[in-house]
Amino acid sequence: MRREELQAAVAVGQVLSDVEVAAEDLAGIDLRGAIFENVRFTQSNLRGALLKEAIFTECNFDEADLQEADVRLATMHDCTFAGASLERSLLAGAKFAQCNLASARLGGTTPTVTIFADCKLDGASFVETFLDRTNIVTSTTEGIDLRKARLHQTNLLDADLRKAKLEGATFYMAVMPKVNLAGCKLAGLDLRRAQLMDADLTGCDLSEAQLMNANFKGAKLANATFAGARVRQTLFIEADLQRASFKGAELSQSLFSDAKAIGADFSGAAADMTVWHRTNCLGAKFASADLTYADFSNATISSADFSGAKLYRTRFHRTKEDGAIFTNRLAALGDDEELAKTEDKLARLAERRAR
Repeated sequence: MRREELQAAVAVGQVLSDVEVAAEDLAGIDLRGAIFENVRFTQSNLRGALLKEAIFTECNFDEADLQEADVRLATMHDCTFAGASLERSLLAGAKFAQCNLASARLGGTTPTVTIFADCKLDGASFVETFLDRTNIVTSTTEGIDLRKARLHQTNLLDADLRKAKLEGATFYMAVMPKVNLAGCKLAGLDLRRAQLMDADLTGCDLSEAQLMNANFKGAKLANATFAGARVRQTLFIEADLQRASFKGAELSQSLFSDAKAIGADFSGAAADMTVWHRTNCLGAKFASADLTYADFSNATISSADFSGAKLYRTRFHRTKEDGAIFTNRLAALGDDEELAKTEDKLARLAERRAR
């Protein structure tokens, strides 16, 4: 089908099905609101095309040029864009469902509130793209290129980013539960207020990263490095922090309750007002750390090293501390008798209810 025929059919509201438009020059064409089924746009020139609110089902855009096209509020279902160029296109409100965008180029696009559901995004490029409230759900993302991309309130659900290119990316308020970033180099990146619940960051390099108000609840962080990172008011509840390094990190007011921090290194960290309720800190290092007003109630600190640590009003209520090393804990607080009575009473009540 030629350009003139295509425009004429769209003008009268015709649904286009099983049509071949491959390698056609469709630059700037107006297809707004049109409906396409099994139409092949392979290698076509759609640069600057108006596709707003159009619906495409089982269409082929492989290696097509969609640069600067207006795709706002369009719906793409079971379409393929392998190797296509969508650079600088307008994507606000567009929906891509079960689409193949492998190796597609989307740099400089505006995917505001755009949805990529059950899509193949392997090798897709979002270089220097502002992903504002973008949703990438149940999609494959191996080798996705997010260099210098800004992910603002973007949802990346259960994504595998181990081979992603992430240099210079920012993840402000990104929602990334169960994301796999194991072994990734995230040094210096901005992950402020990111939600990384149950994520796998085993062995990650997060040194000098900005992690304020982030949520690592239940995350796997064994052997990760947070050296010099800014981690204030951050949640590590129930996280696996075994052998992780927080040397010199800013941890003020962060929560580590019920975490597993066996062998972790917090030497020289600013950890004032942190909470470590029931945390397993067996053999952990807190040498020269600032633990002013920190709370280790019911934590295990056996064999932990607190040499030179600031322990002003640090609470060690009912801690297990066999072999722990202290140079001076005179300003620290021990068991709270009233709190102990309350805890015992609650334990007895819980035991009765369990019978």
